[in-house]
Amino acid sequence: DNSLTGGISDNGSYGLRGISSSGSLTITGGETDSLTAQGGSGTYDGGSGIYSNSLTISGGTVNATGGKSDAGIHSGSFTIYGGTVNAKGGNGGNVSGAGIISDGGVTISGGTVKAAGGDSKDGYGGDGIYSNDIDLSGSLELTAKAGRPNGKAISWAGHELDLDTIKDKLGPGAKVTATDANVETKQVSVPRPVEPEKPVIPEES
Repeated sequence: DNSLTGGISDNGSYGLRGISSSGSLTITGGETDSLTAQGGSGTYDGGSGIYSNSLTISGGTVNATGGKSDAGIHSGSFTIYGGTVNAKGGNGGNVSGAGIISDGGVTISGGTVKAAGGDSKDGYGGDGIYSNDIDLSGSLELTAKAGRPNGKAISWAGHELDLDTIKDKLGPGAKVTATDANVETKQVSVPRPVEPEKPVIPEES
């Protein structure tokens, strides 16, 4: 197990990132492998739990929490196709952090993902997931939660993603749950096919 926590800048105003990469970052692991990344919190702003230009997660358990007003995970492009990811945005005053924010696009085709925006005291709540391009497919299990008072669970190009538009892309056993800032929940799921019972063949005497 690995745990990384971002410190605070010399002047104490800004928190540092738990993990920071200017290039591509790939995280893999087995069922018992885990990584925890916590952004630091300064008096003015915090750091992301994980920051990268390109991030891919394919296994293990990744826990990423943003410092004050910052994202749990902030990446140029972000791909998940396995493992367990828990991303939580940091709480803030005027602005709070998103659970997952991506400038290039978020692609999730497998694994279990929980993304929650941070809460704001008197401004804008964080989004569970924020990106202009979001691709959800396969047998993923995604739970996205908006931060109070006005965040979005899954913000696609500035609008709340309509879950009905992704149902045809989901695989057997997939489940996507979105909870808005008013704690109203919507869900779309695809049941696993029921295998037919095999015929009983009597034993020969």
